[in-house]
Amino acid sequence: MAALDRRALGDSDPSAGVERPTPQPASAPRGEAWDRLQSKLDALDRHRPAIDDEAATPPDRTPTPAWDAPESPLEAKLARLSTPRSEAPSPRATERPDHPASPEQPDGGRQEAPSRKPDGSPWPESPLSDVRPLPRTREAELRRDERGLLESIGGRPAREYLQALTDERVQGYRDARQDGTIPKSRAAPVTSVLLDRRTGLLYEAVNRGKEVPDDLHPVLQSRLDELRATARARPDGYQYADGTRGGYPHFSTPGTHAEVQNTSRALHDREAMGYQVNVGSLDEMLVDNRFPYRPDSKSSAPCCPNCTAILGGETGVDSLPGKLPVDEWMRR
Repeated sequence: MAALDRRALGDSDPSAGVERPTPQPASAPRGEAWDRLQSKLDALDRHRPAIDDEAATPPDRTPTPAWDAPESPLEAKLARLSTPRSEAPSPRATERPDHPASPEQPDGGRQEAPSRKPDGSPWPESPLSDVRPLPRTREAELRRDERGLLESIGGRPAREYLQALTDERVQGYRDARQDGTIPKSRAAPVTSVLLDRRTGLLYEAVNRGKEVPDDLHPVLQSRLDELRATARARPDGYQYADGTRGGYPHFSTPGTHAEVQNTSRALHDREAMGYQVNVGSLDEMLVDNRFPYRPDSKSSAPCCPNCTAILGGETGVDSLPGKLPVDEWMRR
């Protein structure tokens, strides 16, 4: 009877008398558990910035096991925000380590020094390296101290190893001169071999005459700039053994000697390998300089005063034949 009365009033919907539930919006709360989850997320957002790395990280296509899958985007975000900061790797440990992994060749030998300058061009090699390359050290034969610096190579103390290697290189230059492979003019007056006690890499160079490198490492370039500024201010500040005067501690052109070239290359290579480089890095270098064509008893070549100023005096690069003091010929 009630249905007839509704039709009489013009209501053509037979279900008009049925009570329908009110539709709920899609964003309505999902119960008490959902409310607690949202409250935790809001609290975390107030105390630390949200970590939203989905845009920067390619999606993982590996299927996630059902028991590990997050129940919702909010729960996934909460899981990321709940990770303690102390568990995240620091940039220092992952991007610029103090002790990067040593590069190794398939035969077990350590990788030779990178052969490119920062601008991509090749480093100049010593004349002997073309016919008799420097040896490669192997990590298995290296022994290090608590700071990670080489103490011995193949059971020989680092200083003894370098001295013996330099002896071999000097003999190599002498042999090459005899057979005409390397004329004296290409190696005189001084050759130098450097051991980087941090990386285990070896370097060799010869003096460059008056050709000043334009790519010295900034650590060395800053010291060379100081020498030049002093020379301009006091152009006759030094009186050399032959009686002439000049503005530099030594009569040679600063920055051209073999040990400076070796050190510069070693510092550049360290940066290319991910090491942090500063003035303190010089303390971890060991050099041996020689006059290759002099008798053995007179072949040791101490660093000249210019090189001492650039590489460091009592500290800095360690030189087996020693270093002449910067004020050797200073006018008082």
